[in-house]
Amino acid sequence: MNKLQQKLLDLKISGKLHFLFILPVVIILTFVIVFSVIGAKHDAATGFGLGIDFTGGTEMTVMVADNAENEKIVREVLRNHGITNIDYLQGVTTGGQNGIRAQYMNTLDNAEEMKDLNDAVKLDLEGRFGVKVDYTNRSKTASQDLIKKTFLSVGIALLLILVYIIIRFEWLSGVSAIIGLIHDVLIMVCLTVICRIPVNSSFIAAVITIVAYSINNTIVVFDRIREVKKGFDKKSVDYNFVADEAVAKTLNRTLFTTITTMIMVIMLTALGVVTMRYFTLPILFGLVAGFYSSTFLVAPIWASMQNGLIRTRAKKYAKYKQQAKIQK
Repeated sequence: MNKLQQKLLDLKISGKLHFLFILPVVIILTFVIVFSVIGAKHDAATGFGLGIDFTGGTEMTVMVADNAENEKIVREVLRNHGITNIDYLQGVTTGGQNGIRAQYMNTLDNAEEMKDLNDAVKLDLEGRFGVKVDYTNRSKTASQDLIKKTFLSVGIALLLILVYIIIRFEWLSGVSAIIGLIHDVLIMVCLTVICRIPVNSSFIAAVITIVAYSINNTIVVFDRIREVKKGFDKKSVDYNFVADEAVAKTLNRTLFTTITTMIMVIMLTALGVVTMRYFTLPILFGLVAGFYSSTFLVAPIWASMQNGLIRTRAKKYAKYKQQAKIQK
């Protein structure tokens, strides 16, 4: 065991679980403030940062050279038509030709009226640039269907993960693992909203990626917990020590896998286009949250629940003994 692992073991984190929740709580409170302030000024969807994949919207492509001046003109045309809630405006390459793509929320609920507005914007842009302009529109109904399927798929995934861990380890391991995953996704969502990154289909892909990545780290920790437990008699297991020892022994593996993954994601964030960042930045948040939960939360939560179960059984046994004495 190296010095870093020994220092983590000396911290005895399982006995400081209430302090370890301070950082997540601060992040969640910050999210609530940001969401409340922006949501009060606009609406809940804007406060949460929902993209057009969930709210309905339009993606319009102008086949013109991508530069600051042309982007300024496109933005000006959109604003002249009352379109200000723009998700992004960036350069794209389609069929070997350069273009500028704008993605924005629908400003009108009526589909026909929104089509007329988009047609007017298209004609205005074609008149300004003298080039072809195409657009696609996503309806609000289709977006609501996507939200339902998203929650359903994530819920099924968490349920299957819980079943798998219960079968492989024990039910308290499954519960603590799910708590850790909920923490990772919640912190990921909070940081995404705080940093005003649009929540769209790319974000859902990032969430699924982090769920798979985090559960892998958690399973490694529980594997080590099972190994450390073998050194104790079943009736005298020091669950806090077992959790701390398991976390310390898996620290190097968790740290190195997280860092190496983050290097690649940071490179994609720095060198990728705007839409790529909508996927990579949430993954960065999830990686940090996953490292924190697998190192500081999951094992201590498991130890705390085990200790709580022992105390509950002891109370029931004491109550039973007391009732037996009264009956005698």
